[in-house]
Amino acid sequence: MSSPVYTSTPAAQNNHYLDTLKYWSVISAYGLAAAEGIRLTQEHIDILNWLRDQFDEIGDIDIIPAMQQLAVMYGPYGGEVFLHTLFPGNVVEQSMRIAGLPVPGPEAEKLSLVN
Repeated sequence: MSSPVYTSTPAAQNNHYLDTLKYWSVISAYGLAAAEGIRLTQEHIDILNWLRDQFDEIGDIDIIPAMQQLAVMYGPYGGEVFLHTLFPGNVVEQSMRIAGLPVPGPEAEKLSLVN
């Protein structure tokens, strides 16, 4: 009898966003972050959980106000600059991808938190 095959890789959409939101867990976040070259800290996890909570409450995320709110929440740590240290490639895309949330709309491509 063969052993079952287990995988820690969740089903993914294009660009590595999760295909089904229910497949996300903190464990999958670690794998998704590692693929981005990011080593998760508690601050990352807090942001990912906040994004997921926003999505659960509203059913979508208006990404510009959400990122502005995160910058204010993390103002004591450096705000926008701090967010860029956590997600150095692209704050919006990386945080949403690692949170297992749907691809942000076209406004995310134009969003720059740091001028």
